[in-house]
Amino acid sequence: QLPIGRRGANAHMAAGHAVTLIDLRKTPLPAFDDSQIYADQNLHYLNEVIRKVDGVTLAVPVYNWAVGSAAIEATGSNIARLGLRSPWSDKVVTCLVAGGVLQSYTAHMSLASSLMLDFKCVNPYHVFAASADWNGDNLSESALERLEKTLQVAIQFSAALRGCTYGSKWEI
Repeated sequence: QLPIGRRGANAHMAAGHAVTLIDLRKTPLPAFDDSQIYADQNLHYLNEVIRKVDGVTLAVPVYNWAVGSAAIEATGSNIARLGLRSPWSDKVVTCLVAGGVLQSYTAHMSLASSLMLDFKCVNPYHVFAASADWNGDNLSESALERLEKTLQVAIQFSAALRGCTYGSKWEI
């Protein structure tokens, strides 16, 4: 079960939202090599899931003042084979970021700006949780409130964009 905010995944599903959890520890991608990776079944699965959803929530840790982007690079780099349209194109992408210190709250911005510029993603809100926001595996009350608000904004943006008739592709 995916704990999405206070209400949890079941409440979001009951409200008509489908929730798919992909854990890259359980669905690993091979090292990115621009030739062999495109034959990987996990990459095909990831591409299909991203293509079908209205919005994506990325839960990422901060390491050395940055976040990993292997999954985005692998799924987004196939645009030449897909007619310059990525599975990420025009998605609402929300970042849930965990870091040790408050000063790294913008560590995900290079990833967020790449999603925005390359794939025309919308990143309305993000949640940053530092060490002080955690009590073991549990988030603090204020972090839970920020998480719930952020997810509600993502749901509203996704619903608003669902009916759009445009389709973006990679362009400068």
